[in-house]
Amino acid sequence: MALHTLPDELLFLIISFVRPSDVEAFTATSRRLHSLGNARLATHRALKARYGSLLVKEDTEGLQTNLTIINHPVKLFNDILNDPWIADYVNYMCFECDSHSLRNAPGNTGADEETTAMLRVLRERSDLLTTAEYNFLSEDQRRGLLDDMTNAEKSSSFIALLPLLINLNRLRLTGYSEKSFMHPNMYDTTQVPTGIILSKLSTVEAYNHDTEGAFYGHNLTLFSQFPAVKKLIGNCVLIEDELEVEYLRESAVEVIALTDSGIRERSALSCILRATKALKEFRYSFGFGMYSYQYLTISCREIVKELKEHVAETLEVLTLTMGEEKQARLIGSLKSFKKLRELEVDFEMLVNDEDEDEDSDIEVTSLESGFHEAPSEDDEETVPRAVDILPTSIERVVLKLQGHEDDVLEFLDGLTTEEGPALPNLKKFVYHGRTLGEDVKAVLKDAGISAGRRQGWPFKAQHDRFWDEDPGLTNM
Repeated sequence: MALHTLPDELLFLIISFVRPSDVEAFTATSRRLHSLGNARLATHRALKARYGSLLVKEDTEGLQTNLTIINHPVKLFNDILNDPWIADYVNYMCFECDSHSLRNAPGNTGADEETTAMLRVLRERSDLLTTAEYNFLSEDQRRGLLDDMTNAEKSSSFIALLPLLINLNRLRLTGYSEKSFMHPNMYDTTQVPTGIILSKLSTVEAYNHDTEGAFYGHNLTLFSQFPAVKKLIGNCVLIEDELEVEYLRESAVEVIALTDSGIRERSALSCILRATKALKEFRYSFGFGMYSYQYLTISCREIVKELKEHVAETLEVLTLTMGEEKQARLIGSLKSFKKLRELEVDFEMLVNDEDEDEDSDIEVTSLESGFHEAPSEDDEETVPRAVDILPTSIERVVLKLQGHEDDVLEFLDGLTTEEGPALPNLKKFVYHGRTLGEDVKAVLKDAGISAGRRQGWPFKAQHDRFWDEDPGLTNM
C-alpha cells in the first residue's frame, strides 16, 4: 500500500513516530504531509531551539548567552526520562562544574522546591541506568553512580547523562573542582559498544583547572576512545599515565591542540598518543598561564621524540611554542615526519645553546641530529639548516624570530641547489617578531618562497579569547 493512500489519521500517527533528525525532511515530501505535520514541526523547532545548544552551569549571575541554561545535568537527565526524544536534539553542550554538588541541593539551606521534588522522584525509580546504554557498567558502578546522581553530585550526573546524548557533536568541559570529571576507570571503553555511546561526538574541548590549576590529561585520553572523536582541544596538564594499557583501543583522533599547559611526565604524553594512529595535527603552546611553569618537566625534544614514536607516519601539522621565557630545547631533525606540511616553532628551538642541560639529551654529531656541522667548543650556538631537518613534504614554515639575521640566513642556507629547490614543496615562510632583512628576503625570493609577517601568535590568541573572554558561551 502506497503511503499517500493512507488516511490522515494514520499519517498523523506515523509523523508522530518520525525521529527528530528526519521530521523536517519527511514532512517536506508532500503538501499533504507538511500540512498534517504542522503541529509536530512546531514542537520539533521549539525543542531544537531549547535543547540544541546547552550550557550546564549553576552560577549564571550577569552572564549573557544565547545558550539554554540548565543549572545541573540531572535536570537534563530528568527531561530525557520524561521525553526520550529530547536527547536527539542535544548537539552542543558546555558543562561547567563550578562546584562538586548543587549548592542548593536537598538538605542544604535554600534548596529549590523543583530540584527537591525531582530528586525525590528519581530516588524512587528502580529502572534508572538499566537500559542498554549502561550495560558496560558493573552492578557496583551502577549503584554507586545512581546514589551519587540522586544526591545531586554534578560529575556523576554528567557521567550518567552522556550515554543518552546520541547526537552530541561537540562537548566543552570547564570547571574548578578537582572532582569535576570522571575517573578513567569509570568507563572501561573496551566494554562500550561501538556506535551506541557518543557515536557522533567529534570535538571535545577541555578547559578546566582543579584546585591546583591542573586539568588531568586522562580525561582527554578517555574521550579519545569514543569512535567519532576527531579533535581534542584545551588547556591540560598531563600529570601522569593514569590509564592502564588494556583500557586503550586505537582512536580516530586527528587533531590534538593543547595550550596554557604543561607536561610533568613523558609517560602522560605517551598515554594520550599511543592509541592515536591517525593524528594529523599536534599543537602545543606552553607557558601562558599562571600555573604553567610549575608543571613543565620535559623538553620539546622529548615531545618530538614521543610524536616520532607514535605518529611519524601520519602527522601533517606541528606547532610548538613555549611562551616568553626560554623553556624550549633543541627539537632535532623532523625528517621522520614524512607527511609534515606545516611547522610552527620558536626559532630558539632550532638553535643549540652551549649551556643546554643534560636533560635535553642532545648530541650534535651528524645530519640526523639536525645540523650540517657539529658545534665546536668556541661556538655559543649552532643553527641547523632547514634542508637538514625538514622533510621534503614541508609546505609552510612559521617561525617566531628572536635571533640575529645571520641565524636566519644560516637556517635558509642550501634551499637552492644546481638540481633545483632542496625543499620543492616549501612555498611559504611566515615570521613573527623581528623584521626580515633584505638578504633574507633575497634568499627566499631566489628559492621561490613567499614571505609573510603576522602580529601575535594566533594559537595563543585563540586560546586567550576562549578562556578569558569566553566567546563560546555567546557565539555557539
